[in-house]
Amino acid sequence: METYPLPERPEEAITHLINALQHSGELRHFASGAPIPARPENIVVIERGSLSMHRVMDSLTMIESTRPQLLGITYNNQFSQHFTIKAESACEARIVPRSEFEAIIEAQQLWRELLQVVSWYYDVLYWKSYHFLGRQSYTLIRNCLIELAAKDEQERDEINACDFIRGKTNLSQSYILKVFSDLRKGDYIDISRGRLKTINKLPERY
Repeated sequence: METYPLPERPEEAITHLINALQHSGELRHFASGAPIPARPENIVVIERGSLSMHRVMDSLTMIESTRPQLLGITYNNQFSQHFTIKAESACEARIVPRSEFEAIIEAQQLWRELLQVVSWYYDVLYWKSYHFLGRQSYTLIRNCLIELAAKDEQERDEINACDFIRGKTNLSQSYILKVFSDLRKGDYIDISRGRLKTINKLPERY
């Protein structure tokens, strides 16, 4: 259905890095909806919970994650001016000073794992650019539906498909719902109570 699949997450490398940091920094709890601080002097290790990253200028959703994650491993002192990170559920996060993080990476020789994770981040960025930049409105909706369909059923059942697409594209609700209606009439998708159940082969054009 999609010739350019989402890059495979390097689970083993992420697990190694998180385990190496499990006794470092400060463990903090964030309620659902709370901002998660991302500062250049710290690494944020998300141990439990889901989060999303948004562009400040228009609140566009850039990334969402429901699995353990490392944030801030690529240094950028302007990140917090342009992006915010929000807990989408109750989260446990470990705030590790960058100097401590780098010392642990050096002491345990985890540079290979770190490179794998950084490379994966860039691969995901390329994937998103390929699917979402410079696209027609319907193509954006189509790509969002494919991305949503790739999630496991339990996670998908908790996501309103229209809200998911609006957050990623800033398209109007009325246009998205019109496309949904037409796709349902053509038996291309099955949506029930706003939740995407299945998609068949979506048309390339609308």
